[in-house]
Amino acid sequence: MLPAWHFTRAILVRSLGIWLGVRAVVTGGNRALQDPAVPPEPLLELTAVAAVGVVVLVAGLVLLDAGRRNELLFLANLGVGRAVIGGLAVSVAGLVELIIAVAVAAT
Repeated sequence: MLPAWHFTRAILVRSLGIWLGVRAVVTGGNRALQDPAVPPEPLLELTAVAAVGVVVLVAGLVLLDAGRRNELLFLANLGVGRAVIGGLAVSVAGLVELIIAVAVAAT
């Protein structure tokens, strides 16, 4: 069961914001570790394992943030489980990673 729309929207927006931060750190780290003598790889390209790692990290950070704000307890009292909140976070991050992977593969 999904929470009310304003709770769902808040979780989705928070997931997107956390994804942007995690993706910026991963992309910056990837860029920093590249050899300067070698031509740079495309900026947005990640391996499949790294993309899955980003999605899992986003889900964990969203759950951590929801726990910090006591939203896990509040939504659990409304009948919304922890898996639903994690699933919402995974859906946002996974969808954006999939769109990026398709766009990079098309070029």
